[in-house]
Amino acid sequence: KQALKLGDEEKFPQDIAATIAASFTQTVTEGICKKLSQAFERFNYKKLVLAGGVAANSHLRKAVESVCRKYGVKFYTPSVALCGDNAAMVGAAGYHLFNKGIFADSSLNAYASDEGAEKYMHSFRG
Repeated sequence: KQALKLGDEEKFPQDIAATIAASFTQTVTEGICKKLSQAFERFNYKKLVLAGGVAANSHLRKAVESVCRKYGVKFYTPSVALCGDNAAMVGAAGYHLFNKGIFADSSLNAYASDEGAEKYMHSFRG
């Protein structure tokens, strides 16, 4: 989202910036697909969900779908219109928790680990 610059003010020519962006996208996509292939070879996964903002990337969607097809893994991803804002995903999760009667008070904090989230959710299970 930032302009590529040579110095403080001088911007890269558009064709060079486009080449850099395309090379970056290709490198990241190949790396993700390589790791995904390794996971499919090692574990017996049957399904994969690609969601969130990254799922709006058409190159990544196509590449991940291709890897899933190769390994016989069912691939799920929301329409691109629902991938641009992670708030939609958070809202959907909140909706389902609300319908299950799971609420939080003002002490709720964000956890960066499954362990922290599990500890929090366990408090609702009794």
